[in-house]
Amino acid sequence: MYHSVEDSIVRPIVVCLLLGGLLGNACLLQADENPPAGTLFIIGGGLRPDNATMFQRIIESAGGRERARFALFQCASKSASSAQQAGEIFAHYGVPRDRLTIVDLTPENANRQAFSPQVVDQIRSSTGAFFVGGDQSRITRALLKPDGAPTPALLALKDMWRRGGVIAGTSAGASMQSTRMLDMPALPDESLDEGMDALDFGIHHDGYYRGMSVTEGLGFFRAGIVDPHFSEQRGRLGRLARALIEERVRFGFGIDENTAMLVSHDGRIEVVGTGNLTIVDTANARCNDGPLGCRTSGVRLSCLQAGDIFDPTTGVATIRPEKKPIEEGSQFFNGNHLIADIDGPGAVQWAFFLGLAENSSRKQEGITLRYNRGFGHGYRFTFAKTEQTVAYGGYVDHLYSNAIDGVRLDISPIVYTQQDPRNALPIDLPSGPARIPLEGLWFRGILLANDRHQLRPAEPILRAELANALVQSAYLTTPRRDLPRITDVVPSSEGAEEFVQVVAAGLMRLGAGGRFRPSEGVTRVDAAQSFISLAERNGIKGPPADPLPLKDETDLPVKDRAAVFMALRSGFMQVDKENRFLPASFLTRQEAADALCRVISFSW
Repeated sequence: MYHSVEDSIVRPIVVCLLLGGLLGNACLLQADENPPAGTLFIIGGGLRPDNATMFQRIIESAGGRERARFALFQCASKSASSAQQAGEIFAHYGVPRDRLTIVDLTPENANRQAFSPQVVDQIRSSTGAFFVGGDQSRITRALLKPDGAPTPALLALKDMWRRGGVIAGTSAGASMQSTRMLDMPALPDESLDEGMDALDFGIHHDGYYRGMSVTEGLGFFRAGIVDPHFSEQRGRLGRLARALIEERVRFGFGIDENTAMLVSHDGRIEVVGTGNLTIVDTANARCNDGPLGCRTSGVRLSCLQAGDIFDPTTGVATIRPEKKPIEEGSQFFNGNHLIADIDGPGAVQWAFFLGLAENSSRKQEGITLRYNRGFGHGYRFTFAKTEQTVAYGGYVDHLYSNAIDGVRLDISPIVYTQQDPRNALPIDLPSGPARIPLEGLWFRGILLANDRHQLRPAEPILRAELANALVQSAYLTTPRRDLPRITDVVPSSEGAEEFVQVVAAGLMRLGAGGRFRPSEGVTRVDAAQSFISLAERNGIKGPPADPLPLKDETDLPVKDRAAVFMALRSGFMQVDKENRFLPASFLTRQEAADALCRVISFSW
């Protein structure tokens, strides 16, 4: 099993070295009278020794095996071990050992070594620099003076880069390259959720406070803030989005492990490696913080893979030609589900590719929660396709590859009480047998209480509420093509997709002019049709539709009589004391619960 360059010394000494490497910058690429001729390799950590493409391109950028000369920086770590390993790997890929120098520069000796003519000469005579992982603040403390001014060692690095050399770094070695950088958070245990901390406690510039610390970087990369280990560590998207908005930086770059941004001399960024590059654009984003959490809206996201290119001066992504736009309706998946831990490893990429790019759904939601005893609070992440969203897919070097550009992200606070349901029941449940179906549907999220924790069993159930209950009671998908045209519902509004699903499945009907009428009550005759259709969908063979002697039989529309008779004979619905069906009356929420429980056929 291969280990990353930084792993052998970083993990045994400080696990948070792999958590840490974060890069930040407070401005976009700007015009420069003397633009650098060199390149940057900003690596998301976890760099594997067998990533031949990465090491070969770093070596090529430094002049090739014939002339590459590397200065290896150990300052992010408390040991030279990981720098020594990096040297062994560069030697394996053809750089002579006499052209590999471990620079003796650490925060502990910086007041001497950062000013040493010997160290400055080692750097200036190199064609490339490689920074191993660790704590990025150790790098800035080694190369910046206490007042923030550059040391002679840093000036030599920038001179080497301007002359055409390469600055490469993994994890912390990536983070330090920007003007502003995300620093190590002030959490007592690196296993805690940094994303939640950033959303709850905000951004600060002192590492002793809860939240996310943003400090000064070294200023090589000026296009935005970088966050490495992006898919592998918890909560990276939330903390990066908030840091960008509060620091007034447009772009953020979330880099996966064993993956890099190759930043060329013209500022364009190419993705290199095996993972993803997530680009966070906050040009039109807003963040409103308050006592009830942090609400973020209007973030634009893109996710690229190897060979894709992004130009931060224009904000345009160029996707490899082997990957073609995925036409709407041709996606592999048709419908997604709530991602229960959006902060978990790989969850955001799941949302991008399986939840949206290769999915007919227009929206993917995920939540993150933190608990204190029985009370939970957290945030809902809503990823949505817009008119500007384009998804791509295709085979690159015999492997299937994706990309997606122009996804909207909104983040909103939520609460959740982790209680025994017996201690959190709605306050208006009736006594006796009528209580059982209401309890059953409430607990399973099929019949929802209002914000006053009331189920309101005697009130009419609205068409929007019945649609939601039907969707929760059956497996429904949105049609890929020929969607029913609903004229009175905005497609982006809450419940719109559910309305399409129930109409397409034949569980509910549209009114005149294609109107769904979500805020109207459900008539009993329409409810009968819905329950019989749901039963048939569940494989329940209904009784014969033989007529029943109803006092108001003549009030039944002829086209609906069979459904009404079947609903009554199946026990899904009842007549009143006068043997009337009352087809035009509204169905109550209690009656809906009774019918749904019978159709679903619960064991209890």
